Amino acid sequence: MKSAIDEFREGKMGLREIARAWNVPKSTLARRVKGIVSGWKHKSGKQPVLPVAAENELHDLISTMCARGFPFSRKCLAFQYAHHYGLKGFNNERGSAGYYWMRGFLKRHSNLSCRKPEPLSSARAACVNKSVIDSWFVKYEQTLEELQIKNVPSHIWNADESGLQDYYVSQSVVGVKGKAYYEINPGEKGETTTLLATFNAVSDYAPLMFIFKGKRLRADLCVGAPVDSVVRVSDNGWITSELFVEFGKKFVSSLPQNDTLPHLLLLDGHRTHVYNIEFLRLMKQHNVHPFCFPPHTTHVALPPTRRRGTV
Repeated sequence: MKSAIDEFREGKMGLREIARAWNVPKSTLARRVKGIVSGWKHKSGKQPVLPVAAENELHDLISTMCARGFPFSRKCLAFQYAHHYGLKGFNNERGSAGYYWMRGFLKRHSNLSCRKPEPLSSARAACVNKSVIDSWFVKYEQTLEELQIKNVPSHIWNADESGLQDYYVSQSVVGVKGKAYYEINPGEKGETTTLLATFNAVSDYAPLMFIFKGKRLRADLCVGAPVDSVVRVSDNGWITSELFVEFGKKFVSSLPQNDTLPHLLLLDGHRTHVYNIEFLRLMKQHNVHPFCFPPHTTHVALPPTRRRGTV
């Protein structure tokens, strides 16, 4: 087959004559000279949905992010990659890669495997698993040393959201015995407003993001917001994957442009952070390395300023 391909590229004979002379199937030779099938060795079955370069990038991303506390699920990760490259082959209705693709992917990358994550009960989470915390700090220090920013606190960032309720009920009131007392509130249930704050280890803040509940952004919602803040709306006042990508663009644009040192961004395990390919690719392009806190431990692992609720 290799000799037949080489002879065809010399342009001395047609495809049919070369296939007959070398006793190879014409259709097989045609697929290889057209580049539909790469190489000249025997290949059986369909080509993978993702090209080799994309698959290798996906493999590297999984390996890196798993080591930093981001375990990925096949149901969305590979599908997002295929969608990014405009490739078809996965189920659009389910939005996930199939069983056989995953089996082939793991076979091609033998250092990966599908495993059930270690469960962490609510009781263990309340008490905080010491071995998990210790292991996380070891990986954290190793990452700082790899990035060479262990003694550069201005390049260590933490980002987290706070859900703020506009529904207030007093703990207790003073009044006359035997009479009921009422407190007027804006509604039966309060609405959630999300504040996403990002700051580094020397107390420098990146632009804030406010997310109100609503369908369209009203001008009055922006009144009083700090300079460079991002004010947006969502259906329930919570952050979405798209809004988190927008935050990421604002964050990287606020970083010093002439600084070549990498940045480390600490995050919790929210799905908009972990299963967000576009955000992770954006961070990689700007030399920002996300690092995830262990599950159910942010109440002790987050910086003290955040834990006190004074974002």
